[in-house]
Amino acid sequence: MATISKWKGKELTELTRRRVHTVLRATGMQMVRDVKTSMTETPPGTKKGPMRTRSRPKQPPAVQYGHLRASIEMDASDLDAEDVVYVGATGAAPYAFYLEMGTPNMLARPFLRPVLDRVKQPLQETLKGILP
Repeated sequence: MATISKWKGKELTELTRRRVHTVLRATGMQMVRDVKTSMTETPPGTKKGPMRTRSRPKQPPAVQYGHLRASIEMDASDLDAEDVVYVGATGAAPYAFYLEMGTPNMLARPFLRPVLDRVKQPLQETLKGILP
């Protein structure tokens, strides 16, 4: 899963910490929405299965059955302990890594990294305004 941001330090006040958590959760939820909407639907009438319309290299994967898109989730369970939010595919789509990174025989069809790249700078700017 992609790590949005990790902040360590006991110097954060409780109020600042809650604000950071709110921003991280909101950014994580936005990432999940953006990743899911970046995946294109298979056009109506297109046969699903082996003779399907494939996504192009360097483009987010096309939706065939919806398993990958349904597996995209945010995990903020460690937020209080480590100030970390994870966004990525669950075990329901074990092929997600290969689509994201590619293989020797298939170019990558990234769907997490482009969204992370888009939210990284605005997230950093927002956190700069919150952190002391």
